Amino acid sequence: MELLITGAGGLLGKAVHRRAVELGWRVEALDRERLDVTRSDAVRETLTRCRPRWVVNCAAFSQVDQAELRPQEAMAVNRLGAWNLACAAAEVGALLIHISTDYVFDGRKGTPYLPSDRPAPVNVYGISKLAGEIAVRESGCRSLIVRTSWLFGEGGQGFVALVERFVRAAAEDPRKGPLRAVADERSRPTWVEDLARGLLELAARGVEGTLHLANGGECSRFELALEVRRWVAQGAGGRLPLIFPVSSAEFGALARRPPYSVLDTGEAEGILGWQFRPWREALAAFLRGRGRGGG
Repeated sequence: MELLITGAGGLLGKAVHRRAVELGWRVEALDRERLDVTRSDAVRETLTRCRPRWVVNCAAFSQVDQAELRPQEAMAVNRLGAWNLACAAAEVGALLIHISTDYVFDGRKGTPYLPSDRPAPVNVYGISKLAGEIAVRESGCRSLIVRTSWLFGEGGQGFVALVERFVRAAAEDPRKGPLRAVADERSRPTWVEDLARGLLELAARGVEGTLHLANGGECSRFELALEVRRWVAQGAGGRLPLIFPVSSAEFGALARRPPYSVLDTGEAEGILGWQFRPWREALAAFLRGRGRGGG
């Protein structure tokens, strides 16, 4: 076998699976029901049986606010799961591609974060993901840690999907809304299909270390919401429901978020030989491909 995907039932896992199949790779895609990465015995047995060339770890506890309430579960999946996979990968000689996040940074730098910048997470989710990075490095396995940000794609339950549902519901019921969106947190929205392409190209090249992958540009959640509204409204009667900008303090999320977690992708793009398209182009391609927006 060439590729083993963990967390294959999630947004990114499905995208990596689709891309690998398109490339003609032999793939074993395992969701949480088929492989619980927190169980070291199950992980070791699976990798020993499959003996993959690459492992892409998409398994994660990614509910940022819930991590504040369930820190042990977040740490089990994001740290222990990463350790189990890394140790098993080392035993079979596989390259582990481990997915991490912009939330390992505190957002106080004010300019895009380089892979070499010092992490300083401000919430439990970020702490658990940083712990996973450290576990992978300490395991001694061959690894590529890839940090990314603000994922969206087919079947997603994140921010883009929330705004899309809101706009379509408002087209049917004019009394719907308004929607509040945070305007003082900035990062790089990333389409999982573009991310999957980059991940598999780096895997095929055997690249190791720590890199950042994300679509180009940057925006706030409020700006992202306006762009989603613009596209979705074109195919939903043209009505533009109200979206209000609020501060993170006004929004009152349980977990703190870094105010500026934009990732510098220059090093990865230099290796790949191509640049990630701007997030607006990626978002438009995603929404057009699903028949949700205009032409």
